[in-house]
Amino acid sequence: MPRGPAPGWRARKQPVTDDYILAAVNQAGGLGKHDADGHYATLVIRGLADREEALEYQRSLFRCALFLHKRRGIPVSMSAKISRDGSAWKLTYTVHDKTHAQKYHLTAHGADRSKWAYDPTRRDNSAPAKPKADPWDEGPSKKDLDLIEENQRLRAQLKRKGA
Repeated sequence: MPRGPAPGWRARKQPVTDDYILAAVNQAGGLGKHDADGHYATLVIRGLADREEALEYQRSLFRCALFLHKRRGIPVSMSAKISRDGSAWKLTYTVHDKTHAQKYHLTAHGADRSKWAYDPTRRDNSAPAKPKADPWDEGPSKKDLDLIEENQRLRAQLKRKGA
């Protein structure tokens, strides 16, 4: 007996823009037919009502590129830019080959993941990993030096009294 449809919590969030991504790949000639920099094609989505709708389409493009890479084995990455188009909004996006995108990232930011603004393998990506400042790195403060000197002076007095 065939299974029913997937449960609602497994459904992909709308809008699903796989076709937009694949259109850019096909316009360049298909998978593997990118230019020397790894770019397939740059396309434009026009007539978006407001900035919120443009942002939703931008998020969808990134989400669907990840889905195509992880679930379908299509090595693509995205870049997108939102701008005004008269009274409406437009979204200009470029599809990149994933291998070239990773190579570019390593060239631009280095291989040390702790210095990246975002590391996909780090648990907390709210900020780059920074070591906590040690208060003694700069040496003791004037107040600390005064307290140490006072302590040594009091010990010397006690020692002279024989206590």
